[in-house]
Amino acid sequence: MNPRRQLVVAVLGALLGGLFGVAVRQLGTGPTGRPRFESAVYTALRRHYPWIGAGAGALVGLGVAAVGQASRDRGR
Repeated sequence: MNPRRQLVVAVLGALLGGLFGVAVRQLGTGPTGRPRFESAVYTALRRHYPWIGAGAGALVGLGVAAVGQASRDRGR
């Protein structure tokens, strides 16, 4: 397998996942700028949404790259 391709796809997936996490964080903010859910669990979790999205995006990107590479190798 090509590790450079997998690394690039994982980084791009992390970037897209991080942006998705930022968007989800913005959805949790009400029109006044205050969080819609004010419990301690949601407040603490809200700060980590971009990191959670980046990690998930990197894992999904790496998985997609690995499956694509394996199918190309099997076709040869």
